[in-house]
Amino acid sequence: MASFPLRAARRLMALFAPVALLAAIAAPPAQAAYPDKPIRIVVPFSPGGGTT
Repeated sequence: MASFPLRAARRLMALFAPVALLAAIAAPPAQAAYPDKPIRIVVPFSPGGGTT
């Protein structure tokens, strides 16, 4: 009985591994260069000041 879940898990891995591999290969070209403009960080404290 213990070999059945292991066999099923291996079958699922064999089915989903190629799909995951194709998704990982196809994803990077679809992404834009990030960031494509400067990022502004807003901090609500003055420079050198305490937070309390």
